[in-house]
Amino acid sequence: MNSRFDNRCRDNKGPSQRRRSRNSFKRPKDNVKYGIIHHVRSQTGVRSQIVLVYNPQAYEPIAILTNATQRIKGNLRIENEGQDPNNKAHSMFSLYINYERICQGSYLHESIAKKHLYDLAVESLKTTCFTVLRKTSPRDSPRVNLDLSSSENSVETQSPAVNGIGAKMMMKMGWSGGGLGAQAQGMTDIVQPTYQIERQGFGTKVTIPVDKIREILQTYVESDNINSVSFSPDFTKEERCVIHSVAQKMNLKSTSYGTGADRRIVIQKKIDPWQLVYKLFEIGGENEQYQLVMPIKFLNK
Repeated sequence: MNSRFDNRCRDNKGPSQRRRSRNSFKRPKDNVKYGIIHHVRSQTGVRSQIVLVYNPQAYEPIAILTNATQRIKGNLRIENEGQDPNNKAHSMFSLYINYERICQGSYLHESIAKKHLYDLAVESLKTTCFTVLRKTSPRDSPRVNLDLSSSENSVETQSPAVNGIGAKMMMKMGWSGGGLGAQAQGMTDIVQPTYQIERQGFGTKVTIPVDKIREILQTYVESDNINSVSFSPDFTKEERCVIHSVAQKMNLKSTSYGTGADRRIVIQKKIDPWQLVYKLFEIGGENEQYQLVMPIKFLNK
């Protein structure tokens, strides 16, 4: 097979090049179940590149389009195409990504055009591009366990639910349940911090288990887990700085959420949207944090 998708998936690397890099994921082997990916990637223009990623609870079309366009290093703009021949009081406005027109409409003012065209563009792209829904807020990510008395891994995984919307859609496409390639999948268990940080009085340097944090994050990095995890609000500002530093050195994204006593760090892998698509395909289309929505145009192909 000589399609562009097949060439992307074929492994022509030597043994040393096949070693797993940080935050990398195995791409599934060619399979008829992945035919929809082939159809999407075979489109011309930006529709073969874009993946929409957003949280439905914070739906902002302009943010969704801006993020999707920036990921492909594209240019998002709205242009006034001149007077509407059918309504001289209106002008024709078009939304472009690079030089490709995504949608067009007739509006009285540019401000009105922007509001409507951003919505229309998202809906148009959803018909031909994959959408990844973030089902939970990052601040609600499962918490990392720093129990030093435990010898078990602090980042665990679960099998995905097979009754979810994503799984049902995958079954209609021929999926019979279970993983399509990955063994470790699903979300990290929600665990509580049980490690008490030692303090010896005012002005004393805080003792924090850096090696334990590094060990936990290394386990997370080496896993196929695509979900984010968080550290308890119990950590002080100084301790959070240490965690940020360790995460940064491991090529992880660390962000603080909340204020005061509810301030916490959320750790995420720097995952390309297409990695999310492939990984969600492997686990049936959905886990506790993400849901893959198929492009309607290609569902029956």
